[in-house]
Amino acid sequence: MGDRSLASEDLLTARLSPRRPTQADSEAIFAIHSDPATYRHTPSDALASFEEAGEFYQRWNNQWQRYGIGYWVVRRDDSALQLGFCGASPWN
Repeated sequence: MGDRSLASEDLLTARLSPRRPTQADSEAIFAIHSDPATYRHTPSDALASFEEAGEFYQRWNNQWQRYGIGYWVVRRDDSALQLGFCGASPWN
């Protein structure tokens, strides 16, 4: 699948506004994925550096470009603040 426009991946629910991540979300990726509370049960999976957050973003973006699916940034519909991430990842 070819890369689809970012606008075509915007969604809206009654309370949430998930959207495809952009490079600008790397700070939120790092903040959430380096927080010990996020990885309470698997602390070895927590990010140790900002560069790793960029690698997460790049992996997610590559999935979107290749498969047309991937991870989403989840926000409240009335805020730009990222609450977390969810999505799908292709497996063979």
